[in-house]
Amino acid sequence: MHSLNVKRFEKVKKFGLLQILPIHFLSDSEIGSEEMILRQWLDVCVTESGLIVARQKVAKPPLLVAQMTEEWLNHYRKLA
Repeated sequence: MHSLNVKRFEKVKKFGLLQILPIHFLSDSEIGSEEMILRQWLDVCVTESGLIVARQKVAKPPLLVAQMTEEWLNHYRKLA
């Protein structure tokens, strides 16, 4: 994480402006440590505006899936 984002995150966190969406199915002992759990299980970063976001890596689809998708798209392109 970029040091500027860390400083901004700490500032936002200090003033209580950051709210994390609720995480369902937490045990009583995990309540209050939502941020740590998110960082443990997800690849998270902080945006320039101070939001915690999870990065998602999207892999290239298998060749057969790509071909089927292209055929489907071509079909609907011809209809348009």
